[in-house]
Formats: sequence, structure tokens, C-alpha cells
Amino acid sequence: FWRSDRNSSNLVECINDACTHERDVKKSNATWDANFQCSEGYGGPACNNCLDDYSKDVLGACHSCTDGGFKISSESIVFFVIVIVLSCSAYFYGKIRMQSKTDRVTAFRRRIMTQKSGFVEGSSLHNGVDHDHWFMRARTKAKIILSFLQILTEFESVLQIRFPDMFGDWTTWMSSMANLDMLRLVSATCIVDTNFFSTLLAQTIFPILFSFLIFALPYLLSVARKSNNTGEQTEEQQLTEKEKWKKQKDVAVSAFLLLTYMVCSSVSVTIFDTFNCVQFSDDPTTYLSRDNTIVCGSDIHSFFKKYAMVMIFVFPIGIPVLYLVLLLRHRELIIEPYRDYNPRIQKSSFLWATYKPNIWWFEIFDCVRRLSLSGFLVFFGQGSASQIVIAMLLCILSLFLFIHMRPFERNSDNNLSILTQISLYFTLFGALLERVGVTTSENYDDTTFAILLIAVNLLGPCLLVYSLLHALISELMESMVGEKHEHNGDLRGMDEGECRTREGFVSHFLAVASSSEAEGGWINFLNRKTKWKQFLDYSGAVVETRCSKRIGAMDDMRTTFSVKCNVDIVKKYLWNEKRQLRHGDAVSFSVGSDKHNRKASDVERTSFYLAKTAVGFFSARDMIMQAFMGEVDGAWYIARRSFEDEQIHSKKNSSVEGRVRATVKYEGYILYPESQYETRVVFLQNIDPGGVLKGSFRKRVMPKYVRNTVDELLNFAEEHTANAKFEGFGRKNVGGGDGEEDEDETFEVEMSSFTGTVVTGAGNPLRLGV
Repeated sequence: FWRSDRNSSNLVECINDACTHERDVKKSNATWDANFQCSEGYGGPACNNCLDDYSKDVLGACHSCTDGGFKISSESIVFFVIVIVLSCSAYFYGKIRMQSKTDRVTAFRRRIMTQKSGFVEGSSLHNGVDHDHWFMRARTKAKIILSFLQILTEFESVLQIRFPDMFGDWTTWMSSMANLDMLRLVSATCIVDTNFFSTLLAQTIFPILFSFLIFALPYLLSVARKSNNTGEQTEEQQLTEKEKWKKQKDVAVSAFLLLTYMVCSSVSVTIFDTFNCVQFSDDPTTYLSRDNTIVCGSDIHSFFKKYAMVMIFVFPIGIPVLYLVLLLRHRELIIEPYRDYNPRIQKSSFLWATYKPNIWWFEIFDCVRRLSLSGFLVFFGQGSASQIVIAMLLCILSLFLFIHMRPFERNSDNNLSILTQISLYFTLFGALLERVGVTTSENYDDTTFAILLIAVNLLGPCLLVYSLLHALISELMESMVGEKHEHNGDLRGMDEGECRTREGFVSHFLAVASSSEAEGGWINFLNRKTKWKQFLDYSGAVVETRCSKRIGAMDDMRTTFSVKCNVDIVKKYLWNEKRQLRHGDAVSFSVGSDKHNRKASDVERTSFYLAKTAVGFFSARDMIMQAFMGEVDGAWYIARRSFEDEQIHSKKNSSVEGRVRATVKYEGYILYPESQYETRVVFLQNIDPGGVLKGSFRKRVMPKYVRNTVDELLNFAEEHTANAKFEGFGRKNVGGGDGEEDEDETFEVEMSSFTGTVVTGAGNPLRLGV
């Protein structure tokens, strides 16, 4: 403990073993000095200051600058490593996203999304925001955790409360990282004389200078490009230069907004700490709470109070006002369902992309919430129990809004934000117990109390770990049992004996593809991801699923949609005789075809090898398939199934190439000519993906396969419509590709167990058993 003079009975608790009474005893006959109570290297009120040639580390302990020279603590090294890793991840994510090749299907999706957003500017496309990407999910959770830590670590200073040493050391260390206090992290006092005012200047001036650099960089890059291009630019080069200039400006705005978010709370707290003065024991002098070497009311302190008042209008007031202006300016576009693909507002997406469209303003509230629970509390009865009660009321209000509105698009983000608010509330409750003396009067154990406080504030990170483990466990469970479905439909799985022949296989495929909801037991396929909802919107597709065995994992998936293209052209494209690579294909080549007996069978047959690229952490899949094409009652069909041939491509070779052999039980299309320029497509697939996590593969990858297939065909139809003379698909070349029209291809299916008329999910009749 420390006291202001030797006769004072008003004791102040010291931290970091800064106080000792040994020197007080030794100097009892000499002139008394308050510093006699301090350990070596410590001095000032409550021994909170470091003497000359000593420097404070991250935890506030004083260390000699002469012992071993300049040192950076291990905590600081950990912090800088984390910053470097995160910065590199962000850089490479942005670089890969901007430099990644745009295939035809991806370009089609961007074009459709941009058109849906109501913004069309020339032929330029926008990448959009992939909220399901791991980097975007991590960015949202990092924002929540960062704001939580910036509030938590300021409680001890703002509330003037002394938490147990273990918890106080933990929050002090976290404060240096969350609030980007570089001077403390590197113990800069050993290099140059610094104090709180140095920190204030650094934290307020550097963001402003960095902001100027951010906005100057696009201009400097543009000047550099122009200096390299000495010749006269063509009109196309000028347009490219303008597009680069606009993109770089948008990136600069996004980087600036990210910078303002990171510094808003921490810099604002530093500004408000300029007005945060405290007294110790019976000493009438007031000292700055953050730096007890500074006497409040001195000339230099008065000057920096005026400086801090100016900075209040730049940071704690200016930043929320900036957010409000940007959001109000594009509010109508932000609430649109296709906002992620509108290039006009992507530069400000950091402010709204993680929130629901109707809660576009929530970033402003969150900014005010962070400031209210940290810096603003300085002006409400500092050091009193009432100040803590006000903080608790603000915390309860914020918690109510988070629970009631659930502003984030992802439930995991909502749960994390709610849990961090609960942690803040219980921390404030612990501070209230300290303030009113309950911990002292009831002899609370400091170590136990500190552990409880740390545990409460680790609930958020624990939730992140739990969600990760829960996802892994769910993956394993799904791989073993799959997603269950039970129905009473009459149409069951494929009978191996009956379907061993081509006629039996095609008959079963047609029966399943054209079955009604009652016959097949079909149910709508549900997927809550934003991309999937947008896909259903622009494609008009109806996606259904079922269990082919009536009880068990859902393995059949049927998709019905329309394309603006002639049925013969669609048939030619889907048949893909030359095995051109489609979206997601890695390798594809023909291994045989059968045309010599078409007059007898009225059906075309081919065999081919296909390897699909890997998705996520799943291995790539390959398969050897046999395909049949024919006509039934005016509708064309293409039906495919797997077969094994070790000479074509063995499973051993697939394993060496890092692929898993999948089994296609049946897959293909029924093409209904709605008119001369429109075709109704029914796409059916039942694929056993193989591997350990086959249940997860069906759930996560197969819907993407369906989406790729539909978008591939929609894009082809759009391109063909725009260019009626599309090479290789002219009217004279629809048949065999030799410049002459082939004869009509017909194939009547004989089914002993099924006759009559069946109806597709869209109500299209198909007569079988003719």
C-alpha cells in the first residue's frame, strides 16, 4: 500500500509489487519522501511511475533500460506476429480475388447480379461480396471481438476501479494490442522520452497522415502509369485507365473506412482520458489517470485539453457522422436484395455488408455504443458506483437491441455479439462489487475472483472454438448418417436387375425425372445461403430432393427451369460430343461412341471420363460414364450412368491423382420444347460421391454442382441468343455436325411395370409405355 505522507491513514493499493516498506523503515530518521515506499525503479503517486532509465512494459512493470539494452517483450512479439499474419491474409485475399481468372459462368453470375441490382454501366462487371468466404466470416467476427476488447480493457481506467491483479494484468496486456498502443508495446521510453501526450499526438496525428497517404496513393499510381505511357492512348486504353482509377479510389475508400473503425474507439478513449484526473490518498494534487507524471491543471495539460477538444470533433463525433452521411447517401441501394453486386456502393460495404438490409444503420449505433461504454463514461461521476450503474444500464440496453433485432446476417455473429455483451455486463457487475466493498467485507479470494472474471470474458472466444468443433462434429455425423428423409411415394430406388439393360435404365430415369410430387415423394430443397436464394430468383429454378429408397439419406435432386433457346441447340450443347470442358470440369475425354446401330435403336450412345475440380476441403471426384440420348413423345432426354473400366482409368490412378471415384447412379436431362425459342429443362441427378464425408459432400457440394449446371446452360442460351450465328450451332449443323441435318431421333421406351402419363414438377406431361 502507499500513502501520501507518513501520518496519513488513507492507504492506496499498489500494483505490480511496486510498493515496499523496507526503505521506509531504513529512512525513518531522514527526511521522509513518498518514494521511499516504492520498489527500485518505481516512484510517484502510488508508485505508478517509472524513474529515469526505467521503462514500463506491457503489464505496467518498470524495467531498467540499461540491463541488456533495448528489449521487446514476448507479448509484443506475439502481437506483431498476429498483425503480420492477418495483414498478409488480407493482402493475398484481395490480390487473389482481383487477379483470379473469371470464367464464363462466373462472369454470367456477376452480370446477372449487377443487372438485378438495377445498375448497368457499360460492360463492366463487379465481383460482388462473397459473405460465405472464410475471410469475410472471419472479418465480421474479428470486428465483434475487437470492439469487445476495446471496451473491456478501458474499464479499469475509465471507472477508476482496481480489479484483482491477475485480471488487471490480463486486461492491460489485451489493451495494448486492441488499442494499438505501439509506444507501450515496444517500451519506447528507453529510446525517447515519452508520456501520455506523446501517445495522444501519435494516436491522433498518425491516422490523419495515413488517411492522406491512402487517398494520395491512387493518384500517385495514376501519374506513374501516365509517365510510362509516353505514346498517344487509344480510346480503349483510356477507358481501361479510367476503370483502374475508379477501382483504386474505391479500394482507398474501403481502406479508409477500415482504418476509422479500428481507431475510432481507442483514439476516442485516449482523447477523453485527457480529462480523466484522479487524486491519491490525502494528496490534494490531481494527476492524469493514464499517466501520473502529468499534473492536471498545469500549463501543458491545459494546452492539450484544448487540443483534445478539437480532436473530439474529428474522431468521436466526426467518424459516426461520416458513417451516417455515407449510409444515408446510398440507403435506397443498401436495402436492395442485390446490394452486394452494385458497384456504386461496394466501397462502403464495410459499414453495411454484415448487417441485414433493413438494419443498414446498425454500424452507427455500434460506434456510439462503443464510445458510450468507454470514453463517454469519463463525464458521469467518475470513480463512483453511479458511474458503474450507468454503464450497466447502457450494456443492458445494447444487449436488448442485439437480442431483439439480431442485426447480423449470420446467426453465429448474432450469438457472438450477444455473448460479448453478457460478458461486459458481468464484468461491470464485478466492478460494482469492488466499488461498494463487497469483495473486501466478505473476504473474496482475489485469485478466484480474477479467474471468474477472465472466464466470463473468454465466453466469446470459447463460442468461436465451440462453433468450429460443432461444425467438425456435424460433418462427421452427416458423413455417417446423412440428412434423413422419409416419404410415401410409390416410385422407389432403381432395381439392378431391371435397370441393367439400357432400356430399363432409361425407363427408370424418365420415370423418376418426370414423376409428380406424390409419386416420387419430392420436397423442396432448402438452402438459407444468400447466393442460393439469389440463384433461385434470377434462374426461376425449382429444386426438389428426396430419398430414392423412401427412408434414408436424401440422394435424388431434381431441378426444373427454362432457357430461352431452341431445344435442338440445347440438346447439342448438353450432349457435348467433343467433350469440351464445362464449369468445374478438370478433365474430360471420350472413350467411345455408338452411332452405327442408330437406325435400329433410335438412340445415340457415348462413353467418357470426367473429373470435377475440388470444392473446399473435399477431394476432387472423377467418374467413367455411359450416356444415352433419344426422344420420347416429343421430348428429348439425355441419361447418364457410371460404369467401371480399369483400362480406361483405374481407381488406383485416381487415388494417385488425388481424386475419389464417384458413382453416378443416374444423371441427365429431359428437354421439353415449350416453343421454337424456349426449352423447359428437367435436370436429375443421383450421385454417390464416395469418400469418408459423403454425407457432407452431398449437402455442401451437390447444390453447387446444380447451380453450376443451371448457370452454365443459362449463360450459353444468353450468348446464343445474342449471336444467332454462334459457331458450331447453326441451324444446318444441329444434327451430326457434318453440315447436313440428321434424321429425327426417336426412341420409344418399353416398360413392363409402368404405362400411362406422368407429370413433371412443373406440370409437363410425358407419356411412357407407348
